Amino acid sequence: MGNIRILCLVLLAGIFCVEAVDLTELYNQKVVYAQEVRRSMLSRGSLIYHTGVLVTTESMGQWLVHKGNEYGDESETVVVDSSYMSSAWTYHDSKSISHSTVADYVAAGGPDYNLITDNCMHAVARMMALN
Repeated sequence: MGNIRILCLVLLAGIFCVEAVDLTELYNQKVVYAQEVRRSMLSRGSLIYHTGVLVTTESMGQWLVHKGNEYGDESETVVVDSSYMSSAWTYHDSKSISHSTVADYVAAGGPDYNLITDNCMHAVARMMALN
């Protein structure tokens, strides 16, 4: 049996747990499309926002890769099934990808969070530079 784990998401409405796909399999999947996504932190149209990258894998799965303070245990860059994205997310720059995997996006996001020197915007800039 693979590395099947239960992912629990803490959202404003509560805690939601889902059985994840095999994490090794997911991380090794080739990304074919990447799109920056943003959601306002205060109110719609606010200049303060959280950002991430919505990746589409070759199996046509969609995953949000994003970074935040205390988002993960081993890394502050996490991967979340796109079905958990609210309608507050807006879509921005996008591009086709030819060589990167989901693991490459997590690595580009980086393990540690720092509001000034390594936040979600820094992580997205590195992720969107991948090909």
